[in-house]
Amino acid sequence: ITPIVKKDEYGPVYLLKQWYQRRVRGVSYIQAVLIVLNMLSLLLLLAPVLGLLTATPIIRETLSLSFAPESAMVINQAQVQLFRAPLCQGMYVDSWSFELKAFMMNVQWDSREIGDSNWLRIRISNTQDMTKVVCDNSDTSGDPAPGCGPFTYDKKTWGSDDLYIEVTASVGSPTYQYGLNLVANHQDHSATKSPDAMSIAKDTVGNKMLRTLEIETLEQVATPFVSELVTGETGQYMIPYCFETTHPQRKLSATTLVPDNLNSGAGGVASYFCTSGMMRNGECYRSIVRKRGVEFYDASGAKINTITPIVKKEEYGPVYLLVLAQGDWHKKIDFTITTKLRHAEEQPTMQMSGDHEEDVRTVVSYLRERIEGKSRAEVPEKEEL
Repeated sequence: ITPIVKKDEYGPVYLLKQWYQRRVRGVSYIQAVLIVLNMLSLLLLLAPVLGLLTATPIIRETLSLSFAPESAMVINQAQVQLFRAPLCQGMYVDSWSFELKAFMMNVQWDSREIGDSNWLRIRISNTQDMTKVVCDNSDTSGDPAPGCGPFTYDKKTWGSDDLYIEVTASVGSPTYQYGLNLVANHQDHSATKSPDAMSIAKDTVGNKMLRTLEIETLEQVATPFVSELVTGETGQYMIPYCFETTHPQRKLSATTLVPDNLNSGAGGVASYFCTSGMMRNGECYRSIVRKRGVEFYDASGAKINTITPIVKKEEYGPVYLLVLAQGDWHKKIDFTITTKLRHAEEQPTMQMSGDHEEDVRTVVSYLRERIEGKSRAEVPEKEEL
C-alpha cells in the first residue's frame, strides 16, 4: 500500500491503530493487545504439556570415564602384566584428572600387622617400555598402596597416543586375583588441579622386554552419573569415548535407571542416542534419532531404559544421550546414567598352511562360519512375551 500521511497524523501510534482497525474489525487496540497477552500466558502454562520448552536441553553435562579390564585378572607371583587405556591423543580428555585404583580379592593387601607380603607394584607411563613413569604406587615406606595418582593429563606434553599400566605381582601368594579401575574426571577450571603428569614424571632405564609381552586394551565405561529433571524437561549428556579406527564398528550399551528409593511415584524417562554426525547445531533431536531405528532410543517412559546402538567407523567421535523426564505434572525425576563401550566382535579369518586338502577344508569352514553368522544376524529372534 502507498498511503499519504498528513502532518496532523504523523506518528507510529496512528499507523499501528490503523492496522488493527483494518485487520481486526470491531476490536480496539487495547483489546487486541490484551488478547495477545492472554494467548501468550496460556501457551506458557501449557508449554510443559505441549513440549514447547523441551526443544533445548536445560542440562548439558559431560560424563566421566573409567577404564577397566574385561574381567577380573589373575597374576602369578613375580609376573608382569601390561594394559593400555586408549585416549585418542587426548582429543576429548585433555586436562582431565586420572587416578588408578586397585584391589585384590583372594588375599588381603600387604599388611605389616599380619606379616604378609601381598601387593601389586603399579606404574603408569606414556610408553609401553616405561622409560618415563608418571605414577608409581610405591610410597617412601616401601609398602605399595592400592592406588596411584591423581595426576593431570595434558595432550601437549604427554608425547604419545595412549596411557600404559604395568602391574608386577609381589613374591607372596602363588597367585593373585585382582581388579583395576582407571578413573578419568574432567576438572573444573576454578578448582585446584592435580599435578601435571609430565612435571612429576621420572625417567627410568626402561625395559625393552616389556614390548614382547601381550598387552590388554582396557574397556571404556562411563562413570555412573546422577542427574535430575522436571517432567517435560530434557538433559543432554556427552560421552567422550575413544573410538579407535582399527575397528569397523563398535557397539554400546546405555542404561538410564530411575531408582525407587528416590522416586516413589509413577514416572520414568525416555532415552535417545546421537552420534556426532546426527547432531544438528549442537542438539540431539528426537525426530532424527527415531529415523535411525529402535536400537537408538527407548521412549517407554519406564523406570529402566536400555539402548544398544552400533556406531559405524565413519561416525566415530563423541556420542550423546538425550534424556526426557516423564512423570506427574511438575514432578522431579532423579535418574542414573551408565554406559559401556563394547569390544568389537572379531571376524573369522583364514590361515593357509600350504597343504591343498587342508587349505580346502579351511576355506569351507571359513565360508560356513561367515554364512551362519550372517544368517543369524538377518533372522530376528522371536520376541519374548
